[in-house]
Amino acid sequence: MPQLQVDTAVDLYLIDEVAEIAPWSSQFITAMDNLLDSDRIVVAIVGLSPRHPYPNEVRERDDVDVWEVEDENRGQLLSDVLAWIDGEE
Repeated sequence: MPQLQVDTAVDLYLIDEVAEIAPWSSQFITAMDNLLDSDRIVVAIVGLSPRHPYPNEVRERDDVDVWEVEDENRGQLLSDVLAWIDGEE
């Protein structure tokens, strides 16, 4: 999965729908773990998935910040995530 290989020239990885991909690909899980273990910034949408434990494992990591997307915070969430990214750089 070359798109998810840790690359020192890449500062930020955006990953959509971890819960949808994880049940189908052990390569994805390995690549995602390598990214999360790296010093790169990773922003990922990790939906709730009753089909596979991996999304919950990602959410429960000590080095992961989780934002719940709700109707009340949907408009503010982008600003919050951008501020978090700016603080991580």
